[in-house]
Amino acid sequence: MPDTSSMACSLPRIPTDILENVAALVIAEYLDDVLLGPLALPKMELVDESHIEDPAASRHNPVEALLVASFELRHATLYVLSKAFVVRLDPTGLGRLDTKPWTKIMALRRVLSAVTGVRDMAIGRSYINDGNDDDPPVLFLYLMIKGMDTALPPTLLCSELVATGHQHPAAASLVRNLLEGVQLYDMWRTVYLPAYHACLPAFQATAGARVSKTLMSVTVATVYSTHQYTLEGMLVVIDSVGLTLREDNSYGLQAFQKHMHDIKNEDQDAVRCWGPDLDRAIGKHRFRAWNTTLQSIAQMRLDDSRFDNVRDTAQNLLASFQARLSALLSLGTAPAAIDLPL
Repeated sequence: MPDTSSMACSLPRIPTDILENVAALVIAEYLDDVLLGPLALPKMELVDESHIEDPAASRHNPVEALLVASFELRHATLYVLSKAFVVRLDPTGLGRLDTKPWTKIMALRRVLSAVTGVRDMAIGRSYINDGNDDDPPVLFLYLMIKGMDTALPPTLLCSELVATGHQHPAAASLVRNLLEGVQLYDMWRTVYLPAYHACLPAFQATAGARVSKTLMSVTVATVYSTHQYTLEGMLVVIDSVGLTLREDNSYGLQAFQKHMHDIKNEDQDAVRCWGPDLDRAIGKHRFRAWNTTLQSIAQMRLDDSRFDNVRDTAQNLLASFQARLSALLSLGTAPAAIDLPL
């Protein structure tokens, strides 16, 4: 019978980077499950933490298994936890973390179960910061995903009302939500997207699908729906009082030129980023509404030569949108395959 003890001793040691990659994948998948997946806390109020049935309480925690599997795997797991959740690691002996990451994770789980809009996100950030200067990027990222997903439904509802020409008694509230969505989009690009890039690769891969889906929705709501609503508002004013040539007027020629220029550039950026999936997300109703609006602008007659630039931009966009609508109609109703190259 062979000596199994000598065979075990002769086995090559698994490289540390492989152990760390394995630990990161397990931690990332479990984190996604407990924050926004099947093990997330049910919806509740932040002040009401009594009688909470935690779906994760009765399920196996794979991270705990990593910590007791072997000395090497324990250290690899602790290293990943320290990097992912911004916790100091004491590597001596068996190794330990200064604070338990689960404390921050549980705090965020409570917040995510109670988030109802953008304003709750500031509260959530204070929950996961615990007095440190650095937020854990991955927790910050999940907070942003939840906040955006919660804010988007009324934003998209408003865009659909605009696209189909219907009025709604809560229009003022919907417009506020729409404008809030614009601010949120800017925050995403300038503040929260860097948090995604600061995450370890395994966490980027796990959260990537959620990030892409959210950002696709935000892109459509802000780049297309918001501009559509603003242009319609400008046209209503122009129909009433005419297009003033004063430079300081919010509905003047300069404002019109800038708005059309922004639409053209943002549409080009969105097409480069998303490709053909973008048009399926925009949808035929929005494209038809855009075509109606752009036709109105292209047919406007104004003696001032400075309006030629506005008219030319509208005509170019109209030709592009008409072609994209025709292509979209020929594809049927296939869903968009969301895969953003972050």
